Amino acid sequence: MSKASRRLVLAVLLIVFTVFLTVNTIMGEPHGIHMVSSFDGSTIPDRLYAEGIDDRDYAIDMADHPQYEAVADNASFVLYLDETTGHIALYVKDSGYAWFSLDPDYDGFDAVDGREHSIQIQNRIRSSIMYRTTQTSYITDERHILNVEHRIEYTFFDSGFEMRVDLVQAEIAFDVIVRLTDQGLDLDIPFDRVSENEVRLQSIRVFPGFGATTGLDMSGYLFIPDGSGALIRYDTRSVGTAYVSSIYGDDLGYQTSFGDIYADANVVPVPTVRHPVLGIVHGINHNAMIAVINEGAHAADIRADIRNNVTKYFTNSFAFNYRELYLRPINNEGVGLIISSPEMDPLDVSVSYIVQTGKDADYAGMAKAYRDHLDFSRKQSGETAIPLHASIIAMDVYQGLFRKRNVVMTDYEATERMLKDLSTRVDGRIDVGYQVKEAKGDYVVDRIRTLGSEKAYDALRKTILDLDVDFHPHTEYTRVMSSDRQVAKRMGGIIMELSVTSSVFPNHYALDNSAWADRHEKALRIMDDHFGLSMSVTGLEAYSHVNRKGDPVTRAEMIDLLTSYIEELGEKGSVMLSNPNIYVYPHVDKLIDYPFTTSGFNFVTDTVPFFQIAFSKSHDLYSEPLNFFADRDLAVLRMIEYNTYPTYVLTEKDAYLLKNSDNIHTFTSEYDLWKDAIEAEYAIINDALRSVRDRAIRDHRIIVDGVVRVDYDNDVRIYVNYSQDDCDVDGVTVEATDYLVVEVSS
Repeated sequence: MSKASRRLVLAVLLIVFTVFLTVNTIMGEPHGIHMVSSFDGSTIPDRLYAEGIDDRDYAIDMADHPQYEAVADNASFVLYLDETTGHIALYVKDSGYAWFSLDPDYDGFDAVDGREHSIQIQNRIRSSIMYRTTQTSYITDERHILNVEHRIEYTFFDSGFEMRVDLVQAEIAFDVIVRLTDQGLDLDIPFDRVSENEVRLQSIRVFPGFGATTGLDMSGYLFIPDGSGALIRYDTRSVGTAYVSSIYGDDLGYQTSFGDIYADANVVPVPTVRHPVLGIVHGINHNAMIAVINEGAHAADIRADIRNNVTKYFTNSFAFNYRELYLRPINNEGVGLIISSPEMDPLDVSVSYIVQTGKDADYAGMAKAYRDHLDFSRKQSGETAIPLHASIIAMDVYQGLFRKRNVVMTDYEATERMLKDLSTRVDGRIDVGYQVKEAKGDYVVDRIRTLGSEKAYDALRKTILDLDVDFHPHTEYTRVMSSDRQVAKRMGGIIMELSVTSSVFPNHYALDNSAWADRHEKALRIMDDHFGLSMSVTGLEAYSHVNRKGDPVTRAEMIDLLTSYIEELGEKGSVMLSNPNIYVYPHVDKLIDYPFTTSGFNFVTDTVPFFQIAFSKSHDLYSEPLNFFADRDLAVLRMIEYNTYPTYVLTEKDAYLLKNSDNIHTFTSEYDLWKDAIEAEYAIINDALRSVRDRAIRDHRIIVDGVVRVDYDNDVRIYVNYSQDDCDVDGVTVEATDYLVVEVSS
């Protein structure tokens, strides 16, 4: 054999050996080695200290502020106006307190160090309106009207007034309508009364200091809609910073750099704000107020200042954006022009400010006010046990030597066996999410031969119906793994490519509105087979784009489209969405991956169950997977406190086989390993929560350090003791790291 032939044979043998190793690494059995997750999905409990009693007198005499004149009055409130500055005060008759849009004690001096502020800073604090404008390629810094020539004209009516604001030099004008309601006041900015000339309006922030405080002479906190709910107390050590976040996240259709918005897929992005709500407490159990956006949330930002370095104030407010910047490329080298949207977003702004007093003036009272404002109704389930969510990975994809290949984790026969066994271990309804991903990266909702025969599929369907299991094949409307003709383009004409943390499909592409329609038709067909549907990112992603026809589509239009689709699905059957944006809540009743932590910003002092208080009656809230928590005992206690139901990610085969797939972080999921733990943990959570199934949380408070008391509207009370010691409270004993359910009289 020649030397060249020997080299060829050696090369072939090397390739065969490499393929053999690859196949065995990916498809071989791990021989009993089971990896346990080292990821602690929660830092719980965090701040669990009982509130002290605030016995200060917060009453305000409006006679001490003669610059304000009463302009409207109802049974609960008086609306005051300072016509010179455009500032307002909302006087609460029940408590004798007043909420000012300008701190009435501000005298031009720094409240912390006593130094006199510059005229520029004084005008910033005293301005009732702040705004930004755009030129061709940039957005100006936020400006305040006291530093520019302006005119304000008023028109009064029974419940309030209309304020016409004219920014003379910029030639921008708009109306602000303020009116009293039974709960507080409403603020509106109608789009048809917004005008501009050559200077383009970018954003408006009205009453940015409404409820602003230095926090030096009162107890209280700011509330921001981060995670399950986050508080920023006035005694926080982390000051001089700000929380700024776009409601519903950044609009993916706009881009100002030639890379992806998520340029580093290994950096965990700040979680999307799902709810257009913020809150302020002035004296715990004395005075509180939430602000809720009714219209215009898709174009709004939240800004919370944590004792701002310049002004030394805590503030919490919304800004509304009428334009965005985006990149218009001129070549393939990353060179382009940054330009602003030529037309304003036709944005009608409406915000409700809702006041709470007395014992409801805390985060629990604000959450109930948010719940009452949204007024979601739900038919009572009539169930006497809590449900359980089983997220089953049936098939996934890994990168083979030459092409992408499927790995079957739970075929139809294994799924049937799993459900039959699981139904003997839990008393309540089983909600199944069923993930089948084919080699191209799309989720399959119909029968697929790789998972079994038609006979096996029919047997599974019969079992699902016999056991009354709610079965939800997983799908997505918004993304595809390859660039095809239905991929959306950003407003600058660039393909909407989204980098994600994936070794198999490193690039996802956003689909346009016509592709959504195609997938929606397929989803409706699968629901005709008595199945439900499960989705994750679809409930979060509504983006401006240019579709394949070349037509621009706005974010508001996509939100309306998605809402109509989810509504239609919800009318046909059960829909599960992964912690979605609030606009789809009315049309679904099962929310998965519901958080009971926050993002962990260093200025956040408390994690609270704000959204669980608001929605645990109207929706079934499922936790993030329990098999991903290092300390599951602690997670179970938190679920009992937060009225959240258990979730498990399950497979028939060992999770080791997923190590080269997009489910690489699923370290442990084999049903045979988890079935006993599921039975035991479900029994604990069900014992605690079955008596409050379909009930609303009436109150939530920390009564002793480390001990939480949760009251429900059926007079059931649940104590959760996170401490290492037994606790005697309210005439009962709550054992260490345990819970106690009792009935109380109204």
